[in-house]
Amino acid sequence: MLTLTDKERQYIFGNSSEKNIYDIFSNNKNVISINQGDRYSKYDFVVITSKTILVIELKTRLFQKQKYQKTYFQSNKLDLIKNMRNSLKSQYDNRKFFFVCLIGFTKDDCNGIADIEFNDNNEIINMPEIEYHYIFYNKNKFKEYDTQMSYWRNTPQLTINIPIADISPLDNLINLINNNII
Repeated sequence: MLTLTDKERQYIFGNSSEKNIYDIFSNNKNVISINQGDRYSKYDFVVITSKTILVIELKTRLFQKQKYQKTYFQSNKLDLIKNMRNSLKSQYDNRKFFFVCLIGFTKDDCNGIADIEFNDNNEIINMPEIEYHYIFYNKNKFKEYDTQMSYWRNTPQLTINIPIADISPLDNLINLINNNII
């Protein structure tokens, strides 16, 4: 049996979270198609409804939503998504385009990656329950948010600090899709 590093465990955990989101959207009657990006894609999902294109970036945190007043999001994702917008709009009959920051938090208190149990095949056998929340990207609103430099893989990244009060439960987005509002 190979022993996984914490980084490898986090990657497996992230894939598990992506599978949860894929299942939620693919089981929606108003979703025409869902495309999932691979590990190095600019996005995690492109969801197409009769009215909209939703480009979704998922970040799953191993702590509860109320632990901090803000959560962060890498600004480089916004630049990549902006470049995709016109191409996708022309490809899908100029539907409305939304970029969605989707953020998962543990439902209960969690001690990070140590709380995820793996079997001998390095598959997750037990993990904290995740609650998902979202925010639509809005250029004016996001300009109001604090930013800071952080490091990811030893590379400086500008991150946007999104107030927890500004995110909504994923069920609200699903209801918008179910009711054919977006």
